[in-house]
Amino acid sequence: VLLRVPKNHTLTEYSMLERFPILQKAAERRMQLNDEKMTDEQILALGLLLLQRSDGRQHEVLGTLPKRHYSVLNMPNSFVSLLPNCYQRVVTSFRGYCNQMYEGIKESLLSLDGGQTAMDDISKEDFEWAFATVRSRCACMETDSEMKKNTQLGSLISPAADGEMSVLLPGFDLLSHRYGAQSSLSSNTEEYIRRSDNHYKKGDQIFISYG
Repeated sequence: VLLRVPKNHTLTEYSMLERFPILQKAAERRMQLNDEKMTDEQILALGLLLLQRSDGRQHEVLGTLPKRHYSVLNMPNSFVSLLPNCYQRVVTSFRGYCNQMYEGIKESLLSLDGGQTAMDDISKEDFEWAFATVRSRCACMETDSEMKKNTQLGSLISPAADGEMSVLLPGFDLLSHRYGAQSSLSSNTEEYIRRSDNHYKKGDQIFISYG
């Protein structure tokens, strides 16, 4: 076992929707406006920002996150211009995707009564921090059996892949990458568990594959 985390110390798109009714309303409104579901990334990113404003950094996940990210989203264009053309196109595409996510959330929330209050202090820079956090620190796994039963919330989410959900686990991002390192993420009624197929001795560095 590499990591064992109680479920109440984690964040998922389902727990965010349960915690913040305005997220549920925004997701419902998005379906009414565009006949589109909010993605798991949108829900988690906005949920992180709403959580910051309600709990400060008291939640277990928030306490492990950096206050700032250095990513392609805020990399100076002078640096980007030094990259090979193929990577420059990736940066442009990723920035465009993040902006699309932000505008989609903004449209959904501002269309709600009181939505302006929920969004007026969430800037694009704030969202880029949250989006980079979700992209770099989420683990994907088969949707928890308990959450599958909540068909009302499930109907509002567009998952990254059918039958999967995203989970933010405290400490998960401390595991380093090594190509070919096999591990799996599972859950029971009380916790999420990351197991490795590799054998480690006491004091060894632990690895997983980021994909």
